[in-house]
Amino acid sequence: MNRCRIIGGKLKRRYIAAPGISSTRPTSDIVKQSLFNVLIHRFQIDFTKTFLIATENGYGKRTDFSAYRQTRRGALGVRAIKGEDRNGKVVAAAAVRDDESIVTMTSSGMMVRQKVFDISFASRSAKGVRLVRLAEGERLVSMSVVEADENDPGAVPDNAA
Repeated sequence: MNRCRIIGGKLKRRYIAAPGISSTRPTSDIVKQSLFNVLIHRFQIDFTKTFLIATENGYGKRTDFSAYRQTRRGALGVRAIKGEDRNGKVVAAAAVRDDESIVTMTSSGMMVRQKVFDISFASRSAKGVRLVRLAEGERLVSMSVVEADENDPGAVPDNAA
């Protein structure tokens, strides 16, 4: 049986069994798929989550994680949101589900809670939508994810999607 060594991340230096195909090279797609199948079941990866970004000028967006390509060492990165002049710098990013809420806080201390379900999906490099309307000179300083609460009257029902 062939074994493949994991060379990075939390599972560094551990081994997994490769598929039972004798002509498999360690870098082939079959081995990558085998690794993915082992890790997805071991760590309960949640594919219902989306990527939420918030910027200092009150804009943000939700994007599927699949929209972001994997980069290699030495890459310049992947653009997450366009419009630096309109949006400003990214202040927060989080993995969120439709049934959760976010709380944003401004530089003046105003806190706004809103449902993730109400934030529009956008492409990976889109400018995004307004999350919070800010006063002149005010900035968005943080964002926190609030877990879904069954007793919350504003919660999104399970059959909403």
